Parts: sequence; structure tokens; C-alpha cells
Amino acid sequence: MGVGASLLTPSVAVGIALSGIVWWGGLGMWGRLEFAGQDKAVLKRESSAESDLRTRRRKKREGKEGKEGKRSESVTAEELMRMGVCYGEQGRFGKAMGKFLESKRAFEDDRATECPGYANLLAQMGIWYGMQNRKTEEMQKYTEAQKVYRKEDVSASREYAGLLKNMGIWYMEQGLLTEAMEKYKEAEAQYVSAGATRTTNYAGLLTSMGKWLVQQGCEDEAMAKFVIARHTYEATENNRTSPAYAGLLMSMGSLYRRRKSFVEAMELFNLAQMALECAEATSNMDYLGLLVHMANSLAEQGDTESALLKFSEAAAAFQAAERTDTEEYARLLQGMASLYSRIGLVDEAMEKMLQAKAAFEAVGTSGSSSYALLLRSMASWYRCQGEEAKAQEHYMLACRACEAAGALRTPLYASLLTNLGANFAEEGRFEDALAMYAKARNVYQATGSLQSIHYARLCFDIALATEGLAASHAVPPLKGVTGSVEESFQAAKEAFESAGATDSEDFADLLEHLSLLKSPSSPSVLNMDKEVTSPNTYETADFCHLPGAYGKVQLPSVSPSSALQPCAVSAWSPLEMKSGLLAAR
Repeated sequence: MGVGASLLTPSVAVGIALSGIVWWGGLGMWGRLEFAGQDKAVLKRESSAESDLRTRRRKKREGKEGKEGKRSESVTAEELMRMGVCYGEQGRFGKAMGKFLESKRAFEDDRATECPGYANLLAQMGIWYGMQNRKTEEMQKYTEAQKVYRKEDVSASREYAGLLKNMGIWYMEQGLLTEAMEKYKEAEAQYVSAGATRTTNYAGLLTSMGKWLVQQGCEDEAMAKFVIARHTYEATENNRTSPAYAGLLMSMGSLYRRRKSFVEAMELFNLAQMALECAEATSNMDYLGLLVHMANSLAEQGDTESALLKFSEAAAAFQAAERTDTEEYARLLQGMASLYSRIGLVDEAMEKMLQAKAAFEAVGTSGSSSYALLLRSMASWYRCQGEEAKAQEHYMLACRACEAAGALRTPLYASLLTNLGANFAEEGRFEDALAMYAKARNVYQATGSLQSIHYARLCFDIALATEGLAASHAVPPLKGVTGSVEESFQAAKEAFESAGATDSEDFADLLEHLSLLKSPSSPSVLNMDKEVTSPNTYETADFCHLPGAYGKVQLPSVSPSSALQPCAVSAWSPLEMKSGLLAAR
């Protein structure tokens, strides 16, 4: 969430789209406009203003109005633009665009299409297209506005800085992170040149930059941006009850939650909740998402009773706001399923997961990472119930959801590939298992995560599957295979050491396995009786080699309460709000 205090009453709050698009009425896209206090007066003057405009145009056609008439008409064009903004604040989208188009014609009639006011209009139209999820037209208008600013050689402009920030948010929404930061830095330079680094719009920019840094794993740098932004907001008392300030607090709290600093996280979440309630913004998606986030945080702390109460509060808020047809509501159900599984309500957990699945599909978000996470949890549930076919099916569906979401370089995708590999290994399909593990390893390599415990466990998986493949070919094992097996276990050992995980049970099992491989008494015969903890990345399951040269790798049952992974709302984040460009204070 960027900048802008809401001018809306709850009756006209429309909410925020979870794709990162901030809907017009939710928190007031243009909340911090200089003419904000004049909106009612502008609306009251609408009829007379339009009448005056028609009169002036008629006089101009009759040749009775000269240079002063042109100047007056240019002012009217800006007034029409402000009327459009007011309509937008009321959620009357058709009327808003109608006024924007009238304003555009007025600028063009007056041949005033190379002034900052016209650039502001184009930017406002771009925001409108963004509200309609017409992303191509949105960026087209931003680009047109930027050309006007550049042609006029506008520098040290807050309005131009706001445009650049909005372009950065657009790039973030498209996953173009490099381009996003380039625009953020350009916007920052504009704010600095304009001497506007103590404004709330600048604080909003710092918030956006902080979120970018979080995505890059630069948490300390992100927190530094958030702290500066918080000081900027708190310099003015009124800002402490603004949705923009609440969004910043949510971002900071989310970062503390990632660090498992739950006390600090909950303090910030509580402040954010109070700010949104003071702003009468309890119907927008940021508020509803915050409640879900707080419930999940309480669940992670083990405070089951408080988590259940917060989930109930969140469910009631969604119903009151009539927002049960949203992705965030699906995530609420997902979180409730996770909590039910932790307290042993296994059937209730699956019931909530099925409801969440239907909710995701109903809003067309079945190609998202959150949906993939849900399918992974359902696969875990089916596995612990002994329904291996359904488990395999849901792992495959989860992989496809990740691929549809473009989340091919994420821990979630790596975990799904690892789980699929484990299933193949359990069936004795070691070559297929190794193929899946190789894909998972490529994900870790692409993301530079080779020093993580998850990667070390994957290496252990690879070694076990390599061992299984060697044992399944012939007795005695094929010539040269033993060396390959030993090398695989040695690589796993080095991965654990690199991850600093030499005190884990998995590492102890690995060392014991290595010692057996190196034993002079049986240098090339695998011990088929030894049970080894599976290093499956995200689930508690064991590989168990049954006696016999062709022993099948098995995954024993997992307790229902441990099989379901926390349905964390990791994708949740306070949403970006594009700056009002007419007058960033």
C-alpha cells in the first residue's frame, strides 16, 4: 500500500484486488490530493461549471473570446479532471472516465496538450485503466504522460515523481523487478530534487522500495527503508490513522513475522488494525487480509485459542463486507485448515481445504502459488490417509499451478518436485525419482540456495535414490556403481556441512550410511535393513529399505497433525496504492 488517506465512507469502499491492483474505492487512490477538501464543492458546482463551459465554447466559436478565454478553458479542463477523480472516489467508474474524456477534449480544444496538467490527466486515466485490470492501457497512458513531462523538461516535480512511482508499481505487478527498482530510484531522485522527502508520498515510495528489497532477500535494507517511512508518517499526527500508514505497519510486521519475532509483529499488526478502524476502512481487503495474517501469526506461535478467535473475527468481517468471493477469503479457509490439522481435527481440516479449493477456483486464481500450496497440503493429507494415488495427483496439480503462476524458482516448486520424486522412489521408480530431484536441484541452483538445509536434504534424497537404483539393477551391483553411490552420499555430507546442519538427525543418519558403504566387510553390498530418515524437504516421512536385493523404498505413515503444512499466507502483503498525481503533498 503506498500513499493516500481515504476520502471514502464505508458505504463507498470498494476494496482492493489481491493481484496487487488497488481498486479505486478501497483506500482512495487519489486520497492525498490538494483539492481533497474541495470535492463536495466541486460536485455542487458541476452543473454550473458545465454550463459555463458550454457558454465559453459558444463564445469562442463566435470569435468573442480571445487569449483570456483559452486560459479560462484550460482551467475548466482541470476542473473536469477533478470531477472525474471525485466520481472515482465514489466508485462511479463510468462517470469518472466520462469526465476524464471531457477534460481531455477540453485540453485538446485549447491546444494545451503539452502542459503538466494534461500529463496529470493522462496519468489519472492510466490509474483508471489499472483499476479495470487493463494493464496494457494503463502503462500506455503512463508512458504518454511521461513523454509530456519530458517534453516540457519538468524536473524536481512531485507529480512526476508520483508518476514514476506508479510505473514502478506496474513493473512490480508484472514481475519485472529490475525495471521496477529503476523507476523507484528515478522517483526518489525527483522527490529529493523537489525537497519533498518529508512527505507522505515519499514515505509511500520508501515502503514500495522496502517491499522490493524483501523480495530480494535484503531484509535489513528493507527494514531501514520501512523505519524512515514510519518516521515520516509519524511526523504528522493525522497520518497515524491513515490506511497508508497502516500498510507500512503491516509490511514491517510481516517482515518481523518472517524472522519469527512474533511479539514485535503482533504489536505492529495491532497498530495497523487500529489505524484502519479509525479510518473506517474495515471493508477493504487490506483490513481483511490483516486479520487473516494476524490469525496465522497467532497459530504459528502456538496460541491456538487466540488464533481460533481471530479466524472467527476475520470470517465475520469477510461476511459483513460481502467479500467471500475473493482470493483472500480462500486463504482464510486455508489457514483455518492448517490450524485444525494442528489440533487433530483432521476431517475438519480437509473440509476447510475443499472449501478453500472451491473458493480459489471460483475467483479464477487456480494458477497461483497460494493454490499450489493448498494442493500440496491436500496431497499430504491424502498421503497420511494412505491414498497414494490422490496424493500423487495433487502433487502434480500443485506443480502445474506453480508453473501457471510462473513460480518456477521458488522453494514451493522445489518442494513439490522433491515430493514427486519421493513418491516415485517409494514405487521403486528410481530413474523417475532422480529426474524429479534433478529439476529440484536446478531450482536451488538458479536461486542460489545451495547452502540451505532443504538443499542438503535434497542431496540426501538423491543419494538414497542413487543407492536404490544401484541395488535394483543386479546382484552383485553393476561394476562402477558403488563409487557413484558413495560420491552421492559424500556430496550430501558436504551440503549439510555447508548449511551448518551437522547437528541434525538427518546428518547423523547420513554419516552412519556412509560408514556402512565404506565398510571393508561389504564394500559393494547395500544394507537393506537400515531405516534412514528421509530428507524429504517439507514432509516428515521415512525411507525404509526392506530386506532383499530389490527392496522397495517405502514411506511409512505420517501422523495427520504433522502431515499438513502450515497454510501460511506468505503471498499476502499490504497492497500497493498508486499515487494521486495532481498534488502529492
